Amino acid sequence: MIERQKRLKEVFGHLRSIGAVHTQKDLADAIGAQRPGISAALNGNPDYLTNSLFQKICEKFPVFDLHYLLTGEGQLLRQHVSIPRPQGEMNMTIVEIEGTKNLLDVAAKIIKENEALRRDLQANIAELRSLIDRLSSITEQTTQKISRQYPVLVAEDKDFEEVK
Repeated sequence: MIERQKRLKEVFGHLRSIGAVHTQKDLADAIGAQRPGISAALNGNPDYLTNSLFQKICEKFPVFDLHYLLTGEGQLLRQHVSIPRPQGEMNMTIVEIEGTKNLLDVAAKIIKENEALRRDLQANIAELRSLIDRLSSITEQTTQKISRQYPVLVAEDKDFEEVK
């Protein structure tokens, strides 16, 4: 089982190195497993280092060689399944595509969070504008009361402004 644990760590390390997953939870989510199960398998628990685990990995990430993962014979990566990139650029492997998809998912999540923050900020700005309008109204009312009660002070203040 120690050999299987090493091969699983190879898989996890490779997926992390290309950005397809970042955490054990990402790997678990990708293959439809639970994070504690992935953690137990990476820690060498034979109850979790099952053929089924490796089959799920190969189904989700078909660049891995199932025979190698199960037996240790061969190589970690089987043939790279590629799709052409536009304008003759290098080809992308399925694992790179999965990594790109994960990055796009993260970007979409950040955009949604930013949209929520923008809506909150707009609501706060509207509330502040309302408060400013209310304060302006109170200031105007107060100025009118003072001018009625103390017309001399207001007149002197106006004379002062004219001198400026």
